[in-house]
Amino acid sequence: MKIIKPISLTVSNVKQVTLQAGEFLFPLLTSCLTRAWIDVPDFLFENAENLSLEIEYEDGSQQTFSKENKNQWIWLKGECNHKYTPFRQNSDTGYNNNKTDKDSIQELLAAKCNEAAAADSTLKGAKNLIYYTAGGDKEYLQLLQKSVVSIWNLSQKKAFEFLFICPESWQAEIEAFKPTNCVFKYHLVEDSNDGVEISKNKTKIFDFAQVNQYKKILYLDSDIIAVRNIDHIFSKDYDHRLHVACNVRKVTFSSHAGSYHGLKYFSPEKVAELTSQNQRPFNAGQFLFLNSASMQKHFENVNWLMSVWPGEYFFEQSFMNHYFCGFNLTENEALGKKIKILSTVDGDGFNPDYDHDDILVHFIAPALNPTAKINYIEEYVNARLPQS
Repeated sequence: MKIIKPISLTVSNVKQVTLQAGEFLFPLLTSCLTRAWIDVPDFLFENAENLSLEIEYEDGSQQTFSKENKNQWIWLKGECNHKYTPFRQNSDTGYNNNKTDKDSIQELLAAKCNEAAAADSTLKGAKNLIYYTAGGDKEYLQLLQKSVVSIWNLSQKKAFEFLFICPESWQAEIEAFKPTNCVFKYHLVEDSNDGVEISKNKTKIFDFAQVNQYKKILYLDSDIIAVRNIDHIFSKDYDHRLHVACNVRKVTFSSHAGSYHGLKYFSPEKVAELTSQNQRPFNAGQFLFLNSASMQKHFENVNWLMSVWPGEYFFEQSFMNHYFCGFNLTENEALGKKIKILSTVDGDGFNPDYDHDDILVHFIAPALNPTAKINYIEEYVNARLPQS
């Protein structure tokens, strides 16, 4: 199977997309234009003289996108490497991918959770922190800049600092868009071409040497922008749980039994228990917590789980849901009502009326495709925030 990287364009007014490979025509969903890849069978690719995308718009107009030769479509020579899919599976854990070993991991995890719950919950620090992870594809710099600048410009108190968990090679380029009087801090890590591994750095927040200067800590993915003053988030009181946001329109409690919000481990009885506790599956692109020794141990437990789990997972989201929801440690109203989650693939639209509580908008999907998100965010901003 050859993997080709699609073009990037606005798809809200597209009626039909057709991939042409020689004499063969393949109708595609419009979402394929914003995916990270399109699969083309090897025999079709080899026998086609060239590849092109035929775009038909709602108004009847058409466009054709092609390149000088078909090989220029191939994404890194078309090798189907695991780093271009958001799903992973550990290959170096000492546990086998079977129920017996997974039960053993779960038993150890429960003991570790009890130890974390018993640890000191005294709050540390006094300042507020917003942090991001970054690395890999430099297109993410554009997303990061849009996110940071939108937050800073709409804040009145500006009573927070920014942290970037990123490679040293990114520091100067991030520093270049720092707003006046804004504080940027860095926790430097190894760079990677694997977006999933880069994302997983968010759970390493307690490796940051200055973390105990901060009391309220908010993590944000770079594909999040502010539409209102973020000061309202930091002015609220929070308890010692992980405060999360959920895509309530599209993600049900049953997702705990799957890969996107779990580890394909929880039984129907466990899912029913989580439902009764309102431990709704959450999107791990944003969360807030209060800094304490107890919370640090909870994060260390998640990192341990990521290092030993032998089954399939989806980013760190699978592990964070399994742990924090699984042990009844999340709250999804205080932060969740301040964040709108939109899917760029599903085309959730550009309703000009804000929801009353919206402060942040998170543009999820397609995973690992910054170009599609940049285009979608720009269209969204032009439609809903013309004054900006």
